[in-house]
Amino acid sequence: MTLPEFSVRQTVLVNVLFVVCMVGGFGALGLTEVEYFHDVTLNKAVVTTRWPGASPDEVERLVTTKLEEELLTVTDVDEMRSASQANVSMVTIDFDETLDTIEYESAVNDVRGALEQVEDLPEDAEEPLIREIITAEVDPVVFIAVSDEGGVGDLALRDVAQEIESRVRLLPGVSKVEIRGLQDREVRVLVDRGRAALYGLTVSDVADRIRRQNQNLPAGTFQDAAGEATLRATGDYHSVEEILDTVVLDPAPGEDASARIRVRDVARVERDLEKPTFVTRYDGRPAALVSIAKKDKTDVRDLVARVDAFVEEFAPLVPEGIRVGKTLDDAEFVRPRIGSLLSNLGTGMLLVFALLWFTIGFRNSMLTIVAIPFSFLTAIVFFPILDISINSNTLVGMLLVSGMLVDDAIIVLENIYRKIEEGLEVRRAVLEGANEVLWPVTVAVLTTVSAFAPLLLVAGTAGKFVSVMPKCVVVCLLASLFECLVILPAHYLDFGSRTATPEARRGHTPWHVLAGFFERLRRGVDGGFERLRALYSKSLRPVVTHRFAFGLLFVCFLYATWAGSQHLEFELFPGEFSSFNITVESPPDYSLEQTSALTQQIEDRLLEMPPEDVQDFNTIVGLSIDLNYDRIIAPNLALTTVAMPQSERNQLQPDAILERARDIVREVAAANPSAISAWRVESERYGPPVGRPVEVRIQSEDFAVNKKIADELKVYLSTIPGVSGVDDNLKEGPREIRLEVDDERASRYGLTFEDLARALRGANDGIVSSSFRSPTAVEDDDIRVQLEPDQRDDVLDLLEVEVRGANGQLVRLADVADLEITRSYLAYRRVDGKRAVTVFADVDDDLATSVSVNRDLEARFADILERFPQVDIVYGGEYQESNEAIANTLAAFPVALLAIYMLLATLFRSYLQPFIVLTSVPIGFAGIVFGVGALGYTVSFSLLYAAVGLAGVVVNDALVLVDFTNRARSEGMPLLEAVSQAGAQRLRPVILTTMTTVVALLPMAFGLAGASKSYGPFAAAIAFGLLFAMLGTLYVIPLAYASLASLQSRLERLRDRWRASRSGVDHAPGQA
Repeated sequence: MTLPEFSVRQTVLVNVLFVVCMVGGFGALGLTEVEYFHDVTLNKAVVTTRWPGASPDEVERLVTTKLEEELLTVTDVDEMRSASQANVSMVTIDFDETLDTIEYESAVNDVRGALEQVEDLPEDAEEPLIREIITAEVDPVVFIAVSDEGGVGDLALRDVAQEIESRVRLLPGVSKVEIRGLQDREVRVLVDRGRAALYGLTVSDVADRIRRQNQNLPAGTFQDAAGEATLRATGDYHSVEEILDTVVLDPAPGEDASARIRVRDVARVERDLEKPTFVTRYDGRPAALVSIAKKDKTDVRDLVARVDAFVEEFAPLVPEGIRVGKTLDDAEFVRPRIGSLLSNLGTGMLLVFALLWFTIGFRNSMLTIVAIPFSFLTAIVFFPILDISINSNTLVGMLLVSGMLVDDAIIVLENIYRKIEEGLEVRRAVLEGANEVLWPVTVAVLTTVSAFAPLLLVAGTAGKFVSVMPKCVVVCLLASLFECLVILPAHYLDFGSRTATPEARRGHTPWHVLAGFFERLRRGVDGGFERLRALYSKSLRPVVTHRFAFGLLFVCFLYATWAGSQHLEFELFPGEFSSFNITVESPPDYSLEQTSALTQQIEDRLLEMPPEDVQDFNTIVGLSIDLNYDRIIAPNLALTTVAMPQSERNQLQPDAILERARDIVREVAAANPSAISAWRVESERYGPPVGRPVEVRIQSEDFAVNKKIADELKVYLSTIPGVSGVDDNLKEGPREIRLEVDDERASRYGLTFEDLARALRGANDGIVSSSFRSPTAVEDDDIRVQLEPDQRDDVLDLLEVEVRGANGQLVRLADVADLEITRSYLAYRRVDGKRAVTVFADVDDDLATSVSVNRDLEARFADILERFPQVDIVYGGEYQESNEAIANTLAAFPVALLAIYMLLATLFRSYLQPFIVLTSVPIGFAGIVFGVGALGYTVSFSLLYAAVGLAGVVVNDALVLVDFTNRARSEGMPLLEAVSQAGAQRLRPVILTTMTTVVALLPMAFGLAGASKSYGPFAAAIAFGLLFAMLGTLYVIPLAYASLASLQSRLERLRDRWRASRSGVDHAPGQA
């Protein structure tokens, strides 16, 4: 029993299945998260090790290299990058992108094991911390800004921000909450050097006594008649007065106890915030930013709605002078774009329905169009199981496939309708019509599935981001096949047309008038199709008659397509954005306060921009973030993130706002020529991290050679039109005052380098001796012991710092060491254990692309390895990601073709006929090339991805055409007549199945229901590919069929002649 036979016999069960699938889909829709991009694990981890007070050189030598020694033993690592900056070492590990979730977690555990083997880190360095990177945490979904509107001060801001942090952390769907821009509290013990010297005390002495006093230690258990009790020795502080009362020098034997020297005798104590590393502002006001990241499987819109409700409830409770508001809301970006895609999807469905109504009538169009919602809802039932969310890629997949979902239904309905026209009773027409095309329709759907399914094998981060598209397409197509073979026959039996010439019901209601109009219009379309069929048959005859000439023309066409494709530009993710970053770099000696004042000028100008351009902005002074999400911390850096209001104008022309922002920064830089060393204004794009358009890494142990090559690259890049923002990551750091110890003099006093360095650090930055918590506090405050500020505001003051020698006497630093003022780099970077310098640049898409610029560089510097054999040159960033994405995607193409070939060979039972059908694939690609070139678009990864899947779509009409031609020839029809009749007979279904998909893509291509800068070109290019493939099906497929059949016929005649000649030789008389 075939599926159509089952459907006709069990109509009640089929209708129940239909309702269950539809209701189940609506239920699953509520459980499916909505986001713009699918959350993926980036197979990346960052190891952060803090060492307060250390220089970049010390961090590299004593921390980073030791970590790398162990981390380089970890397997499944693609690349390991490190940045050694002042106070911190950051090692970023990129694991093999092909690792699945379990393998990735295993690799991260290996990293933890390697870190446990590192034993000789500096004593005052903190424990290395490892953080896994996923898209949800890299890019928080929303921020809460706590701004100072009334001069309340940082302490009040901090209290409010901490309260928000503790409450927001409890909201459902929140995975991580961080406060940016505020310092921790601390208690400072400020030692007066003169008074301390009177008693023979140093900063280290005071810190040690505080550390030894401020302890709470277990002393075991005590047992008596009352039972067992825990013993503890408590000496920890509960107030600042207790710190001041700490004895730092006991009286000599025989002296009165009142001679004890306490902290209050040599120092004063103050409570404040620690020295700031960052300065944070919101809309130009001092602020704290609370970043909120979502958990996996959490709908970004739901989470932001909860944050909105929290802010509305919490804002009235904050002290006067503090404002609490939401900023950088991802939902504001996601909502209109998802809405636009849904609107385009709905508009496309309406256009498909209208097209079907005009061509096959209202009742048949209703039976056909139901395949779209049924397939979507049935597919959504499986979304949670397959880890598919409602996001931009799934919606584009639905849009791409929406027209295809009715293709199989059109073929079945067309055949049923043809049977009715031949006079068959409806039930028999349904059975015969559906069964006759059962296998062609099944193979047609499976060829499309076979084209999209191998795309799941595409490796890499880009492949992970778009993997939901083929999953969605495959599930939707299988659901449509089920609807076509099981649901449709039963529905046609109940609701389909009974006669070959339906007439509009007479009446005078608006519905009857409209139905009559459409019926007359449909008949006109039918008449048009008949005339088109006659014209097509007439035009096809010379094509199949003069096969050699048209075949040669087709080969020339393919060559021209290939040549044209070489001039297309590739852009990995032509993303949309709703915010942009302004990065400013001041001279390396600038303090945090100086950089903050400079950035304030830019913020004042941003406040003057109209509200339709700028919604709000926040600034972090002391921080910058590169496109690999690596943080760069320095007082001369500043990062301002500007959010734009969501409007169609800003979606389509956001670059205009960026250019106005560039004008502002350019004017501020011109007014402060010595204060701004470099600046950059760039969009904050959504999608996987792909790096800069140009990123060239020079890698060797010879730092001077790296710098020399980097300078050459920068000079050449500056001459290429369209290239801007040329720079490298080798930045000069601030002045460095080095303690140069005289070993001979130091050894006389029994002093080591560590003793002297600790004394210097204690005097300047201070020694964190212990921590302290007051009874009303919720967290510990560090106790920092250091010299009074006015006793360390000059370099020479540091030489007067005293350190205790081995014999107890005090020795000045000036007696055993000198201070040398030098300058080092802001950070030392290494890749896979070798020092590296990266040159980067931006590219104006109107003048050049990442690919063209990088190829130009490769050609210009081809002799680098000959001149410097010890150097490795790596072209990375967007260029590397693009090459990998293209290679990974094209690797799936042969798999798709092989699967399609096997299905076609099974259907036709022929080795050669599948190649006839496959000729439509290059024609479809030619359409994409023409569409991209004619419209001036670039080829994106999503387009390349879908183009591979398109190979399975364009063969569908061709395989049905070949199948009909085979049937006609099996009935004894001559070759040319069979080809012409099959083409004429399949003209209407071929046009309809193509146009339904094209019409479904039109709203997105032209922005009829909301424009999309990313997916509009994608839709237009695919539509061109389908239109070209339709023409190829109608003309090239008959040409290829006739050519192959003619060739086979000639070969058979030659074989028969050869056999006849051999037979004549065998029967010839023998010769002597």
